[in-house]
Amino acid sequence: MLSEEIAYDGAIPALLARGWRDWDSLRDILLTDRHSWSRDPALAVAIETFPGDDEIARVLVELLGRQKGFFAFHGHWRQIREHFSGHPILARALEDRLDSVEDDFGLANAAYVGRSEAFKAKLLSRQLERSYLDFWLVDALLDLWPHDRGVQEVLQKLVDWDDDQLSEVAHRLPEIMADKKACRTRLIRLLKTRKGGRHGRADRILKGLMATGPIADDPEILQAALKLDKESDYFWSGLNTAAIIEAFKEAPEVQAFATQALHTAAGLTGVVALCQGHIPQMRAEVLKVSAPLPDALRMTVVEALRDRAVDDDYAMDLLVQAQKESEEDVCTAALIAVAECRQSRADVNDDYVAFLSRELLAIGGRMAGRRLGGVAALGIIGRGDLVQAARESKDGWEVQYLYSWRDYGAAFGALAKAWPTLAAALGDPSVNTALGIDDEIFLTEMAPRLAANEAGREAVAEAVERQLRLAHPRPAVLALRARERTGRGALKTVCLDLLSRGGGSWNQIESVFMAARILAEDFHDDPAVFQRIVDLSHDLGSFGAIAALSDGWPESEVFAHVFSRLVALGGEAGPELSMTAVVMKVTMAGSRPERVVRALREASNTLKVEIWDGLPYWLPSAVRRLQREPAIASELMAVLNCEPTAGEILTLVSLMAAAYGVTPDLRRWVDAAISRLRLEPVASTGVDLWRSRPDTPVRQRLVEILRDGV
Repeated sequence: MLSEEIAYDGAIPALLARGWRDWDSLRDILLTDRHSWSRDPALAVAIETFPGDDEIARVLVELLGRQKGFFAFHGHWRQIREHFSGHPILARALEDRLDSVEDDFGLANAAYVGRSEAFKAKLLSRQLERSYLDFWLVDALLDLWPHDRGVQEVLQKLVDWDDDQLSEVAHRLPEIMADKKACRTRLIRLLKTRKGGRHGRADRILKGLMATGPIADDPEILQAALKLDKESDYFWSGLNTAAIIEAFKEAPEVQAFATQALHTAAGLTGVVALCQGHIPQMRAEVLKVSAPLPDALRMTVVEALRDRAVDDDYAMDLLVQAQKESEEDVCTAALIAVAECRQSRADVNDDYVAFLSRELLAIGGRMAGRRLGGVAALGIIGRGDLVQAARESKDGWEVQYLYSWRDYGAAFGALAKAWPTLAAALGDPSVNTALGIDDEIFLTEMAPRLAANEAGREAVAEAVERQLRLAHPRPAVLALRARERTGRGALKTVCLDLLSRGGGSWNQIESVFMAARILAEDFHDDPAVFQRIVDLSHDLGSFGAIAALSDGWPESEVFAHVFSRLVALGGEAGPELSMTAVVMKVTMAGSRPERVVRALREASNTLKVEIWDGLPYWLPSAVRRLQREPAIASELMAVLNCEPTAGEILTLVSLMAAAYGVTPDLRRWVDAAISRLRLEPVASTGVDLWRSRPDTPVRQRLVEILRDGV
């Protein structure tokens, strides 16, 4: 079975086909596994490797029948058009399904394969019944039947469409309008009045203009193109910018335009390199973008410039440029830093406020980072009213567009500082919806920062109370309430209710796990709590009660009895439960030392979703078991001394350091391992379960443990 990642890179199937098409068994292997082709990239490899093959065509027909219309081919049309165009078996099957097709994309692509009168008639009728222009249909009709009288009669009507709609098919307009001078005039008008959004394809307008004659030396067209909104990041901004660079590659004005384009998220480095790589200055700019400073270092630079920019214009200019960074978090950091500096400078003018208002509605690349930075910046300068206005506009937004703050912690600080302004402007409960205070990550990160102002403290307290009234409060909320050391009786009741309620989704399961931990740690000496857990544990399906016993009472007779019942169900392999995270927790608490070691090794080397999701809940159980039984550490050291995998090194060393600190024995082993790894030409990597980080460099992590512990 081929990796599904192959399906997302169109070049890979072609490369595989070139290297393996002479292997006699490949065709049989691909055909044997054809039942999984609807999801497997083996389909792409088969099409590339055996073009026009009758048996492959029959499998394609088989796949076609599994879904309505032509949806089965959605991700493979380019290859099918190239390698099976006109194939009688496939063409007939596609034509037989014409009555059930609904999507224009599929219909147009199928026409390139079928090429029959039936397809032409279907395309024409679909175009006539549409209330909007669809370039898929127009392209297919012009490519397949360019001289057909019926096609020309229908397409001649395109010139009567309004300019906004016509930009969708502007690249084909010269093939429709006989008067090339009139066509050029119409296309120039389209370019000058181009709007953003769905009909913002300036690249098609420029392509159409080039078909009417040279445009590279036409100042009117160049100036119209350069006046396009280059900051909007509309859906087509990358294609539009690339078209301008390609059409006017020698124009001095376009060099500055291209330099700016290099620092966007539209992926234009290759375009600039191909079009302007002969210019030494542009080669230097391309190299800067091709090998940028690491993201973390760029963030550090922004933070370092923040204070200096209050008095230093050069530093401020650098921060302003950083607002256009392609990395989302750097962009957010710069937006916030500029707002703080302008506020300190008393330099908040109308143009700057208008710029931030536009950032709130940014779409395309860096969308979340720009919107988050815009919200925080407007709050910092005291214009929360504009945030509310953006939410009420036709392009309004909700919190899901601001999730970059999960990665950029400093954004939480800026939002906390701006919270009173934003809360006053947005109002309650609108502020909670707009800024997502009920989101678990938000609550976890914002609670300590919002403690600095009364409005923030009240917002967190209200969010916690709202959550506690839910059937399954978020784990972060339970942890917050547990840390407050107030309302203990209510917290105990909520946690016990969660244990008895259980959960179906993983979010609900996490709430139950957190409740079990709180009961085990904070109510360990409460006999009523223990008795309730004992009562619930009679039902082996009560995973919350079993988790609580594992956390707080692993050496009790009750746990021993429950454990023996679980082992009886699971046999010698260990306790048997449907939930892997609970199995690991119970194993860590009660299994024999050798079984504990085996389970840790399996977890280190097998990145199963259930094991990974449950890390915060069963790894502490492993640490507690190590602390109770130091002899287990000797067995872990034996594993480390016998050709351990990278995952075993990372996880087992981390666990021992967490349980005992960096002991002399562990330090000696780590020192020796670092010395060995230093000689490796390529650093080995593995999964560090303790840090929840896949692909962690082993040597780097070992150095961190020696330096900082865990």
